[in-house]
Amino acid sequence: MTPAVNVAAPMLSLERLLHSVEDLPSLPEVAVRVARMADDPDVSADSVGRVVATDQALTARVLRMANSAYYGVARRVSTVPEAVMILGLRTIRTLTMAASIYPMVSRGLPGYALGRGDLWRHSIGAALCAQALARRARPTSHVIGPVVADEAFVAGLLHDIGKMALSIHLKDHLGTTRQKALADNVPFVVAERAVLGFDHAQAGAAMSEKWNLPASLVQAIAFHHDPLRASHGNVGLACVTHLADAMCLILGVGVGGDGLLSTLHMEAAEALGLADDLDEVTASCLDTLRLAGPSFDFEKAL
Repeated sequence: MTPAVNVAAPMLSLERLLHSVEDLPSLPEVAVRVARMADDPDVSADSVGRVVATDQALTARVLRMANSAYYGVARRVSTVPEAVMILGLRTIRTLTMAASIYPMVSRGLPGYALGRGDLWRHSIGAALCAQALARRARPTSHVIGPVVADEAFVAGLLHDIGKMALSIHLKDHLGTTRQKALADNVPFVVAERAVLGFDHAQAGAAMSEKWNLPASLVQAIAFHHDPLRASHGNVGLACVTHLADAMCLILGVGVGGDGLLSTLHMEAAEALGLADDLDEVTASCLDTLRLAGPSFDFEKAL
C-alpha cells in the first residue's frame, strides 16, 4: 500500500496568484490587433500584413506555419498579405496568435518538469487537435453550444497558460505533488489543487480574464480538466479542449509531470457525438501532428 502523503495547508491564496499574474507578459499587441481586424469585413490583406510585419520574428514564424504541409499550399508563400489571400484571414488570425505567444510558452517550466519547448509543443498540438475535433463535432444538445474551429484552435493553444503562473510556486513541491497523485490515485491536477490550493486551470482562467479574452475561452481554459462544469453554451468548447489536451498527453506530445494519471472523460466525447469515433479521431490527430510538426516546432530548424 502506498503511504499517505501529508500535505500542508495551501501556501498560496487566489489573491497572491493574481499578484503573480500581474508580473507575467500581457497578450502581445500584434495578436490583439490582428484579432480585431479579422472581425472587420472591409479589412485588406495588405493592412494585416503591415501590422504583422512590425515584428520580423513574428512574421517569420507565421510564414513558416503557413507553408506547412498541413495547409497544402501549392507554392511557397513569401509574404503575409499573400498568406491572407491564400489561407484566409481567420487562419492567419490563429497563426498570428500562435506565433505571438510562442516566446511566452517556449521556456522551460521546472515546476512541471517541462523542458524548453515542451509546453509549446503540447500547446500547438492541442490547438491543432482541438481544431480537428471541432470540425467533426456533432453536439448532442443545445446546452453544449456550438464549437467553432478557429476558436477551438485558440482554446487548445492557451489551455495551459496557467502553468506559467504556477510553475515557480510548484517547483519546490513537484515531488510532493507527484507523491500525492500516486498515493491518492488521482490526476496530477487534483494533487496540484491539494498542494497549492488551486490548479493551473484556475490560474489560466484568471490570466485570460486579465487579457480580456471572450467568456467562452475563459470557460474552456478554466474547465479543460472538468468540461461538463462549464456554463450553459460553453460546454462544447470546454469538451473539445479537454479531449485535445488528453489526446496530446496520451500521444506523448509535450508531456511533463502533469501527465501523471491524466484522464480522458468519455462524457466529453459523448457530448460532442464523437464517442463512437474516438479511436479514429485520435489517429487522425496523430496524422495531423506528424504533418504539421516540423513547421510548427520552432525549436528545430527546417
